[in-house]
Amino acid sequence: MSAAILEPINPQYTSPLFNRIPAEIRNYIFKLALTAYDDHTKPYKNGEYYYRPGHRYAHKVDTNLLLTCRRVLAETKDIPASINEYTCWFERGPPWASTNGLTRLASEDAVGAPVRRRVRLSALKCVHLFTQQTWLEGSFTHFTDLWKMATPTHLTITLRHSDWWWWEHEAPLALEPKHSGMPRPNAISQPSDPFHRRSWGAAFRKISGLETFVLELETVEKKKGELDAIVSRAPGWRFVLHDGQVLVLDESKTTRTGWLGRGLAYHPRNSDKTPFAAKERLIKQGVKFENDFLVPGLAESHYLTYYVVKLTWFARPAPQNLKHEQL
Repeated sequence: MSAAILEPINPQYTSPLFNRIPAEIRNYIFKLALTAYDDHTKPYKNGEYYYRPGHRYAHKVDTNLLLTCRRVLAETKDIPASINEYTCWFERGPPWASTNGLTRLASEDAVGAPVRRRVRLSALKCVHLFTQQTWLEGSFTHFTDLWKMATPTHLTITLRHSDWWWWEHEAPLALEPKHSGMPRPNAISQPSDPFHRRSWGAAFRKISGLETFVLELETVEKKKGELDAIVSRAPGWRFVLHDGQVLVLDESKTTRTGWLGRGLAYHPRNSDKTPFAAKERLIKQGVKFENDFLVPGLAESHYLTYYVVKLTWFARPAPQNLKHEQL
């Protein structure tokens, strides 16, 4: 494939696609053709750790367009990576998913991968990480080294109900981007506190060019109060980027949603046995439900009611009156 790109390209002047359609419209057509969609031939099983809103099926991109001719390849080779979200699952992902997808791409670049693979990494704009909390606090800092070769402008990190420390024992939720290692519920940082150099929040200092950061936090309805307590401290988390910009939380973009789905493969014995009532409690508190994923004939006790908060940070110039080490 790399040799095909380097060989002389036939301009295809006899093709209406190139001699009649303006480049802007042609590019729009290419983007439509290369946009990811749900592959209904590969449904996810309801109740798996990776089954959730937006991820009920494997995502697919039809790349046959790239094989049409070298002229098309030259114009489209970066499109799949630049317009679609690249998802990495760090534990408990679909059986076919690589747990080190971006890491693998980076290592291939380092040893001289084909042009198609190398361009794909450099063209990535939107990356979504499904991570266990232990990975976020222990490995995210190493993962950010990849930004030397990839320059995404949008990053989403999702912690699912099953990703929190000791979720199976219903341990209290705790999340602290300024501290190193496993957080303690009673160890709460202040907005003026610096980031520990080994904290996952400090890892953003390796990243340049990031424009938005979304942190999606999920738990079950009965632990809503614990999650809300974490969210209330988020305005004090300002993440410094390598390029001098600072990620600042935009509280107006915060969303609170819920969804009702089949219980996970491991279902704690003391989980709420009235998930339908739990849903109604969330609705009364202003939480929006868009979809319920029900299985005909399945007893109510086999469901879980999830509560999800999505926080969004935007890159801003660093405040002049704020000390760099306190950001």
